Amino acid sequence: SNLLPDTEPATDETYTLDNSSFSATIVRQSPITQFVNTTSIIFRITFSEDVANVDVTDFTTTLGTVNLVTQNTASEYDVTIIGISGDGLIDLDFSGVQNIEDLTTNPFLGTIGVEETYTSDQTDPTVVLSSAEPDPTGAPSFILDVVFSEPVTGLLDGDFIVVNGLVSGLTGTGD
Repeated sequence: SNLLPDTEPATDETYTLDNSSFSATIVRQSPITQFVNTTSIIFRITFSEDVANVDVTDFTTTLGTVNLVTQNTASEYDVTIIGISGDGLIDLDFSGVQNIEDLTTNPFLGTIGVEETYTSDQTDPTVVLSSAEPDPTGAPSFILDVVFSEPVTGLLDGDFIVVNGLVSGLTGTGD
């Protein structure tokens, strides 16, 4: 039977108890725009505290394959998705078997504060050309209606190839 001393020890010890959960944000990293026409993208995951055990098996996605997890800091990771094909939402989520934990071994409960997604659009727009002029026409100029199946940007006069003429006065309605 050891007796406790009557005096206070020379050095006090302090302990911090951490049993709280932590959260994560998922944002677009590369590219940062929502709409993409590419086969690979990168999401950035930022945890609210330093974590461990983060790897490709901790994530799932709706399009493509989680290929690489790069640790930037103990709380920030980049997740690369490759093999994206087709159109639709690209959403990165935590898998049901993820084993991420903070440095005191508290498990990640899957709380996501902010979550951004990508939208893949890999289908080329179609176009319908029409005019009120008869075909063939002898008119010195005429209006040609160009209707795309989806919104397009950057359309210029030089994007049209015209035989025996030229394009001028290109306007758009945005519809």
